[in-house]
Parts: sequence; structure tokens; C-alpha cells
Amino acid sequence: VAIDKYSDCRVTTFTVRGGAGQPIGCSFTFMGLTALFGTTDDAAVAVPQDPLVYPHVTVTRGGSAPKTVESFEVTYNNNGVPIVADNGISPVDYIWGELQVSGSLVQLFESDADWRRTFTGTTGGTVHTTTVASEALTIDAAVNANLGVKQIFAGIAAREFSVPPDPGGNPYRQTLGWHSLP
Repeated sequence: VAIDKYSDCRVTTFTVRGGAGQPIGCSFTFMGLTALFGTTDDAAVAVPQDPLVYPHVTVTRGGSAPKTVESFEVTYNNNGVPIVADNGISPVDYIWGELQVSGSLVQLFESDADWRRTFTGTTGGTVHTTTVASEALTIDAAVNANLGVKQIFAGIAAREFSVPPDPGGNPYRQTLGWHSLP
């Protein structure tokens, strides 16, 4: 089998997602500085590990695990640029940009506390504020102490918050779009 090999690769964007009843998934984009076309395949080694699935996930917001988060998505974006010079069409280098982390959570809507915190700065607020409410977020996907992935954010701030109506009588779900604070 002839394949194309890319070496000296840089991951430019990486996304991790999970949802109830699904395995944890990821996707990424990368840029290789060097390409070798029509080579042979290296022997790949199969990993005999079951995938991480959503029941292995614990989401902690502001220090507590509400157990009502149905899905999450986290995107890491390096915001870099390839540098193409007078050496041909292949990039000479990839210059890292400012790392930005953003994501979303879909959670059962139980009260208006999150809504109020997003727009008023406190869970009991009644007036809009310019203060950006923030909280810690941890997404821990672990089968055991030796197999897992933990994403820890010291502070996230909401950038969008929606609670779409459901006239069918199903439980309301809130979607929180957020970005990581420096």
C-alpha cells in the first residue's frame, strides 16, 4: 500500500467531545512541514483498549459536580500561521499564535441560577452588569487511576447562554458556550 507521509507536524486545532451514551471523541487539524509521497506504510500497532465512554465522565463546575451535564465540547486553537518563504511551496516553519480554548456544555435546566450568574454576575442578581462571571471547570474522563484524560480550567467565562423552549413537555436543556480565562 502506497501512502503519503507528513513529518514535522504541528497540531493547529484539537477538539474533544462527549455525550450521554457515546464514546469520548476527538478531532484535530494539523500541518506538516515536510511531505513524502508514495511511501510504504509503517506497521501500525493496534491498541486493545476499550474507548472511554460518557459514563466515565465527571464534569465539575465551580467546585461541584451537578451530574446533569449531557454533553460537552472543548476546542483548543493554536492560532498559528505557516511561514512559506523562497524554498518552494512547503512551509519553512509554523509560528505558534495565542492559544485560545473555548467550549460548550449542554445541561439540564434546573433553575435560573446559571442564567442570572451569566448576565448579572451572581446567582441571585436582578440587574445586568459589566462584570464577567467566571467559575472553575473540570472535565474528568477516567476508567481507572491509570487510564483517563482530565481537562482542568481555573476559570471559564460564559460567552453565550441559551435555554430553548420545548413545547412538547420535555425537560429544558441549557447550552453554555464559554471561553477559558488566562
